[in-house]
Amino acid sequence: MSWQKVELIGNIGSIRTTGPNNDITQLSVATSSSYKDKETDQFVERTEWHRVVGFNKIGESLLNYNVGDMLVFEGQLRTSKYQKEGVDHYATSIILNMFPKRLKKASATSGEAASQPTGSTNSSTQATAPEFDDDIPF
Repeated sequence: MSWQKVELIGNIGSIRTTGPNNDITQLSVATSSSYKDKETDQFVERTEWHRVVGFNKIGESLLNYNVGDMLVFEGQLRTSKYQKEGVDHYATSIILNMFPKRLKKASATSGEAASQPTGSTNSSTQATAPEFDDDIPF
């Protein structure tokens, strides 16, 4: 028997609910890393966007967070195949199996993260998250 586990620490870029009873919550989550460019000798930051999905109670708990919050997510990878205009597409998501933990709360005034305990908050912070394809069947 084998097991997969994904742990992701990142900032929420967007939040939306889907499903027949709005019982599925999807987040786009940004992570970043940096590397030193050999030609320019400068550090370059690279951002990756991830689709994080929570079902039922875990999905409901995601609605307590806001765009810009930094959370720790734990789950498993799931790749879905779907067709759009006759072309096969694949989408990989992180399906949560644990409730997330907030590391930083988005600051409503500056747009930067500030250390805060876990809990509900209202924030006007906006991020540029990728638009995920709405045609993914789940």
